[in-house]
Formats: sequence, C-alpha cells, structure tokens
Amino acid sequence: KEAFVACLALWAVAAAIKSPALQAFAISAAPEDQRGAALSVPKTVGDLSYLIAPFLLGALDDNFGPEAALTCCASTFLLGTLAFAFRSA
Repeated sequence: KEAFVACLALWAVAAAIKSPALQAFAISAAPEDQRGAALSVPKTVGDLSYLIAPFLLGALDDNFGPEAALTCCASTFLLGTLAFAFRSA
C-alpha cells in the first residue's frame, strides 16, 4: 500500500512538471498566430488518453495481468519522454 501511495505522489509531481513544460514547448514551437491552437493539442491528447487508456489497460490486465498493464504505462511514458527530449534538443 505504501509503495502505491508513493507512486501516486511521484506521478502527481511528474504531472505538475509536465504540463507547464509541454505548454512552453508548444508556444515556442508554434508560429505566433497559431499559439492558441498549439496549446490545445497537448491538452486534447492528454484528455483523450484519460478516455482511452483505462479500457486498453483493463484489457491488458484481464488478458495478461497487471504487470503487462503497468509495463505498458511505463514504456509509453519513457518513450514519450525520450521523444520529447530529443525533439526539444
């Protein structure tokens, strides 16, 4: 139980850091007249992930166990972080 709460706390901190970073990157990458649209893309993709991911992760959990679902989450997070890091460099 303690490990789960610690992971949730870490996730909350990461989410708090990620949102402003994505917004700043979107603003700096977009032309000035398209900054509003650029700001909406990270938010829309994030909201879609909250809609779709529970179903996909539930299917993974049902068919392959919780380790598969958690591995999928960790892998997706790591790949997204690496893609963001390399693209913004």
